[in-house]
Amino acid sequence: MTMENITLNLRTNNPPEVFKSIRINGNHFDRFTGNFRYIRTFYKDYDYEKGDILDKQILESVKSIFPDSHLSLNVLTLFDKQYEDYLNITKGGATKTIVTYFYPIIKYDEIPNDLKAYYFGFNLTLAMTSDDKRIQLIPESLIVNVPFNELQTLIKTIKPV
Repeated sequence: MTMENITLNLRTNNPPEVFKSIRINGNHFDRFTGNFRYIRTFYKDYDYEKGDILDKQILESVKSIFPDSHLSLNVLTLFDKQYEDYLNITKGGATKTIVTYFYPIIKYDEIPNDLKAYYFGFNLTLAMTSDDKRIQLIPESLIVNVPFNELQTLIKTIKPV
């Protein structure tokens, strides 16, 4: 086998992004696996290796439904081909959209008049075909609670894959 030299170019997006994937292991009698993938903006104070409160709350929320789940991919995508490679590594046969609600954790006496919550549709990639009946057993929504004082800023740093 010969090794081929490939030139990788820096991605042109600014700022760089972090590709994250949570490996979901279904804990029901009909076992399944899948990937809950998302992108985080790589900003100055973000330690992508440790994650922040948003990453921790997403993983905690997934694990509240599927306890055997874990963060399986957490990479800074600096080069043009990396993003596509990680998409291919984490793709599955079928997909299911999981509507993910981001709600503020707040004290009663701190509730402002313009309090906001957010939601996105994240595509869960599954190791099964689209006609597999187990897909119907997977919840269609996920709730992630984030401290009020951080939610509005952090929500701008995440997007579904």
